[in-house]
Amino acid sequence: MAVQSRPAMGLAVRLPKLAPLSRPAIRTALLLYGEILDQVEPAGYAVLDGRVRVPRRRRIAVDARTTWSRRARRPGPSAGSR
Repeated sequence: MAVQSRPAMGLAVRLPKLAPLSRPAIRTALLLYGEILDQVEPAGYAVLDGRVRVPRRRRIAVDARTTWSRRARRPGPSAGSR
């Protein structure tokens, strides 16, 4: 992303303060809206002339990445709890 909007930067800083269960969804939305902004720039900021979108394949990839990164960070059962 070339330029990040002020609200997006503020949200990225506040992300750790959100409930852990909410973080992946908000992180996914933050990344996807950033990618939409990346599509608006080359379109000459002509947002009223048509719709810019992130391709479905890319949306799925971003969602999978945030979902799996959350699962990777989730603490598993300790060896002593078996």
